[in-house]
Amino acid sequence: MNKVEKKLSVSGMTCGHCVKNVEKLFKGVSGVEKVSVSLEKKDAMILFDADQTNTASILAALNGSHYKATVVD
Repeated sequence: MNKVEKKLSVSGMTCGHCVKNVEKLFKGVSGVEKVSVSLEKKDAMILFDADQTNTASILAALNGSHYKATVVD
């Protein structure tokens, strides 16, 4: 298993319901093991298995929603 943790900046969230939606979208990606989303910081910490998925696929999970995410360096 090749575990990787990435911090993402997430825009478009305005409430707790938004946080739950973003968490659900990220958790729907095969290989994502843990998701922690912060409305206050407007970010997300994602732990995933790089053998099963990649950052591009995780970011693509928000396609079609009004939320957007980018990788924080």
